[in-house]
Amino acid sequence: MGESQGATANKNGHILEETITPALKDRGFVIVSYKDYLKNLEYYNSLDKVAVKQFKFETIYEQPGKTEYVLLGKKIKEPIRIECKRQQSAGSVDEKFPYMYLNAVQKYPENIIFFVVDGSGYKKGSREWIEKRIKENWLNDKGKTIKLFYLSEIIKFINTNFKD
Repeated sequence: MGESQGATANKNGHILEETITPALKDRGFVIVSYKDYLKNLEYYNSLDKVAVKQFKFETIYEQPGKTEYVLLGKKIKEPIRIECKRQQSAGSVDEKFPYMYLNAVQKYPENIIFFVVDGSGYKKGSREWIEKRIKENWLNDKGKTIKLFYLSEIIKFINTNFKD
């Protein structure tokens, strides 16, 4: 019996996340779970570079949510939230772009947000839709910095901007 669409999407999301993790480690980030981060806040906040995985927040639906990473530490000027979406084949991840964007502008406490998208299964026009909303700062009255990356672009960004 085949895997459900939800299970496949979940697996694809983890593939994207686990591709970014080595790049962060190579640039000196300590990778830690959200749960461990909360248990040892003082210690992790004293480090130069920390990538907290599965960082929680309250969604626009006033329900618990989580994103792949929040980057923080003494060498990070301002925390950066990273949200990843991968759509390898036709599916509904691109339908989550408006939800993802609204969470970014209305609910994420961080002022710098990176969206990472990968795969070729997005519906025509979906990437353009989110690019346009980011460019025009749609509903972004808090002046947050939101950037959209393909996987290769975020790896390049990490390698370029987080040198010691």
